[in-house]
Amino acid sequence: MKKLLILGGGTAGTLILNKLFKKLDRTAWSFTIVDKDELHYYQPGFLFIPFEIYAREQVIRHKRDFFPQGVEVVIAEVDRIVPEENRVLLTDGQVLDYDVLIVATGTTPRPEETPGLSGPHWYRRIFDFYTYEGACKLADFLKTWTGGRLVINIAESVIKCPVAPLEFAFLADAYFTEKGHRFQLRHRAVARNVSPARRRADDPVGRDAPESLREAVLRVGVLAHAVDRQADSGADMEKIPTMVAGLPGFDALASSLMRKEMDKLDIPPVSEFLEMIVAGGGKLYGCKLAIDMFKLQREDLVDDLEDIITVGDFYNLAGGDRTHLIFV
Repeated sequence: MKKLLILGGGTAGTLILNKLFKKLDRTAWSFTIVDKDELHYYQPGFLFIPFEIYAREQVIRHKRDFFPQGVEVVIAEVDRIVPEENRVLLTDGQVLDYDVLIVATGTTPRPEETPGLSGPHWYRRIFDFYTYEGACKLADFLKTWTGGRLVINIAESVIKCPVAPLEFAFLADAYFTEKGHRFQLRHRAVARNVSPARRRADDPVGRDAPESLREAVLRVGVLAHAVDRQADSGADMEKIPTMVAGLPGFDALASSLMRKEMDKLDIPPVSEFLEMIVAGGGKLYGCKLAIDMFKLQREDLVDDLEDIITVGDFYNLAGGDRTHLIFV
């Protein structure tokens, strides 16, 4: 019998396991999935925890609830892969053989790689929302925070959900408006979304960044360098309340830059792409969560929209043969 081994029981690992479990001959294949945690965290929901849109328990489920019956589930950490022997060694001493190996271990934020982040203020005045712990710590902070300076620091390329910082900005603006102290806040945005090899200490934004972005970033300063210099000088760090947050209006800057670059390359606008998809036989669906979050109505959307669907509906649609998905 052939052995299929999947490392990682998150969204990607769970989806591929369910798909292959249906496709492969179960009399000829065995299925094993390895993860270090029994619990599944719905990571897109982390963004909504700080603003009390999602309760913390709403993003947690037991992984086994999503695995098909007949799959061997191993809860352990991976030590190393030995590809020349088709084996995976686990930290508890187990050795797993495989014929086909799928690695779906996901990504992990590394704050220590951005100078100034992983210090005594991490999860006290500096936060991320890409992890469950970070989102919960930020939620606790925001409950009692009444004003000051909000800074969003985009450190390098945001590989996991690049649009999330902008979504955070919109949610932060709405959250503090509802709480009644929106205008007690000062907002700043900092982007360091260029290659480290192209940055210098005296030019942290990067020489090849768009000029309008360079001007905006240099105008407000670079958070990580400001933190470093303040710490080096022995000044009181409490005078710089830095945290991940949002900047209303920053989306306009990003949209303007993108439109200019699209015009240079003679790329059609998004509306034309949508028309091309429909003309080619494709179907358009709206995300119910996003529509509810931004308080949109059906009439606010394009006429060719097929339906407004949930994540569960999306998974059902994506399970069919010859399905092609495009995110806009």
